[in-house]
Amino acid sequence: MSALQRKKSLFRFFGRKRQSHSARLPADCLYDIFNLLKDDIKSLHSCILVNRLWCETAIPYLWSHPFKRSTPPAPSLINILVACLSDNEKSVLIQNGIKISSQLKKSPTFDYAAFIPNLGLESLYSSVQNWTMRQSVKRRSSISSQCVSEINNNALSVYYALCRLFFGNNSTITSLKLDRPTKLSSPVMDDNLGVDLSLQNIKNLTIRYTSDQFLFDPLLKQAETIESLSVIKSSEAGLRNFEDLQYLSSLIFAQSKLRSFSLMCYDTVNGFSPSVLTPLASQADTLVSLNLHGIPFPGDSSIHALTICTNLEELDIRRCTNGPGCQLDQILLADFPNLRKVKIVESSILWGHLISSIIQKNPIDLEEVHYHPWEDEEHDSLSISIIQSITKYQPKLKKFGIALGADEVPSLIEIFNAPGCKLESLSLFSLGKQECDLDKIWPELGKHLPNTLKHLNIWIFIGARPMNLFLKNTKVDLDSLYIDSWFEDYSHPPYINVLCDYLKDRPIDMANFFTPILN
Repeated sequence: MSALQRKKSLFRFFGRKRQSHSARLPADCLYDIFNLLKDDIKSLHSCILVNRLWCETAIPYLWSHPFKRSTPPAPSLINILVACLSDNEKSVLIQNGIKISSQLKKSPTFDYAAFIPNLGLESLYSSVQNWTMRQSVKRRSSISSQCVSEINNNALSVYYALCRLFFGNNSTITSLKLDRPTKLSSPVMDDNLGVDLSLQNIKNLTIRYTSDQFLFDPLLKQAETIESLSVIKSSEAGLRNFEDLQYLSSLIFAQSKLRSFSLMCYDTVNGFSPSVLTPLASQADTLVSLNLHGIPFPGDSSIHALTICTNLEELDIRRCTNGPGCQLDQILLADFPNLRKVKIVESSILWGHLISSIIQKNPIDLEEVHYHPWEDEEHDSLSISIIQSITKYQPKLKKFGIALGADEVPSLIEIFNAPGCKLESLSLFSLGKQECDLDKIWPELGKHLPNTLKHLNIWIFIGARPMNLFLKNTKVDLDSLYIDSWFEDYSHPPYINVLCDYLKDRPIDMANFFTPILN
């Protein structure tokens, strides 16, 4: 039974019962029910009104991502959190000129801050700044530049008070994003703020900016069981972008349960050095997911830092290059016996050979292969090799992305027709050369789409007529279809006619249907 079917069954059940009966359900049953309703904000709000038990059980679900959902709206949300502050914290804010109403001086019904496991500091600060601005506008007819400076200072005071609330001794924060951008010219908070903070429960950590430097030291000393670590280096000039490789190295070495590591660099001028991968060897026993974007591999030592992580189940390489010091033999020796998903996107030829090698060594467990190369002849031949390897070794793929030319279509059809084909998502990319022959092949390709296919993404130019024949020949009911060359005009003839003719009377919103589904 799907989640939607279970939800409908619950509504039917409660529709037949009187309120007095439904209210007697034990708390553990309510937890199961609300877990199904966790994304249905309207229903959760209704549950709060039943009785205290239902309210106490539903509130944590409503507050699991409060800033993301913005329910209640951001200013009301900060009102509630300010009310959760200690009397001493409120007194300090009042002394700093921040007005706190008599209603907010009372303790709230619940300790709402304790219900929040996920916190993004950019969302928190933006909400606080909005709240502070509204408080100031109520007291002033106009806002001068001096007032703006005062508002910003007040916003920081409230922000740091809430940080102390969230990271107190009983902190429940398990997921943290250090994503608040500030300019290099702006002042940095005194590190003393982080002396008594508690961050030992952090399991998921994202680092993008160093604006909140006061959290870095307690993170390094306390957060030793991080399971997912994501580091992003932005290309935005003038901001406090993260680039402290020594700190990152120490943080990785300190971990005992790291399962997922993502390192993304969008700064093409001052990127990460290859040594950034060296600490990964310390996590080889636990690491199962690795995502690298814009990381250079100048020599075999940097390759070795990756290939030593033999327990990987997911590998995602995007825009990564290798230097002349990287030998093909080194990457071909790599063995990832547990790998289920591999994605190589616009990276050097070395990584394409890795995919081909993985298919040969581990065809049984592979569920997803995605190869989107740069458009050149060398990568074209490798795309052919990958398709042929899949045809030969027959991994039971659920998701497949490949650059396609007319010559590879027969092999692709062979993959579709293989016994036990389980393909659910297919993405086709251009080889970068004019493929006139593909127009003749699309109708035939449509006949062979596997009946398990739900999502089709096409980054190859295709006209309305061949696509119409392709869709007429297929017996598959796709949940989504995306054709990149139609993106700007898909809602106009002749493209909309082709799509409507395929969907017929199916009750699907066209905007939801014509969208790329890659995950």
